[in-house]
Amino acid sequence: EINVDITDNADYYVFKIINGADTVYSFISDAEGAICNVLRGLSAGNYTVEVTAYNRFGTKQSLTDFTVENDLEFADALEASGADGGEAVIDGERYVGGDTLDLTDKTFGVSVSRSVEIVIPSGKTDVSFRLALDDADADGTVTLKFYGVNAGVQTLIDTATVTAGQKFADVTVRVSGYEKLTVNAENTSPNVYVQSAVGYGRTGLYGGRLSADYEFSFDICVLRNGLNETFPRAGGFAAYVDDNNFAAFYIDAYYSNFVIYERSGGRTSDRTVNIKMSDSFDYYANHNLKVVRRGNKFDYFVDGKLITTRTLALGDSRIALITEDAQARYANVVRTVGGERENIVWKTYDTKVDIYGKTVYGTKVTQGVWKRPKTKLVFIAY
Repeated sequence: EINVDITDNADYYVFKIINGADTVYSFISDAEGAICNVLRGLSAGNYTVEVTAYNRFGTKQSLTDFTVENDLEFADALEASGADGGEAVIDGERYVGGDTLDLTDKTFGVSVSRSVEIVIPSGKTDVSFRLALDDADADGTVTLKFYGVNAGVQTLIDTATVTAGQKFADVTVRVSGYEKLTVNAENTSPNVYVQSAVGYGRTGLYGGRLSADYEFSFDICVLRNGLNETFPRAGGFAAYVDDNNFAAFYIDAYYSNFVIYERSGGRTSDRTVNIKMSDSFDYYANHNLKVVRRGNKFDYFVDGKLITTRTLALGDSRIALITEDAQARYANVVRTVGGERENIVWKTYDTKVDIYGKTVYGTKVTQGVWKRPKTKLVFIAY
């Protein structure tokens, strides 16, 4: 318990706990004598409590120094071998005994799975966890599997899911009769990709096996248009054979159109179809685009509604996510071939944009900047 002097009659107070140049914890209170009852842990060291009082006349600050002789830990925190270590911050609370697991892709588009092991103390029947995703993408998701271990044999005990929308998840696992507990954490975020470059040319992620019978869908949100191409837009290739044979579909937030752009047999065959959506359609909002290809027939959907059906003679094709002078975020990217979901291996490809036999802006090409979200699981076991 730390007693600090604070000014009476303030409208509100800002409390900070400072270690050297770092603020390790802070909160705001509108009551005199507020108690910091959510600080779960501090490492041994020297600290300062800084209290700043605010009212209509200005501010007044007081400083109180204190020392922590030994690490203050949350409950009886259990060590998780195989974790990245360090202090975990969950919903603003600092846990000295916590751990982190970096689940960011090591290979672009390939989800990461990692495991930690906890030795169960004698007589302990339950292990509890508080888990959260740190600074994750809005669609960030991690799936956990808990295995009891005896004599090297693993038995699945329980499962749990943590999403970025949760402040934290509390899970208690029954471990009676087991020597160790293995926790496997897998990044199961729904295929989120962000392209942040603007400029001349078309940037793309290309993938999938050759086929003429499939469904391809993704969520897309146009983040920003550039000022370089004549038609800045973002979407995907419904079918890509090569640069002379393809069908593309886009959200054109600049001119407010849903666009289909077709080419079969070279640039002189180009055809563009611009479709105006309803007056209430927000071209900068998140939308789901989908194409169903059956041979030369293409059905195009926006947010689950069939918009148009097109016929185009193309050979077996792959698919792609593409932007032309636009930043965009993609999620829930799914291609099913023969009723089975495809595990797509992506390759980046940037090229100039040419329309109706004319190369737009010469050969200038901007390199796409495609990124996957960084996903980090923070947790404490006790």
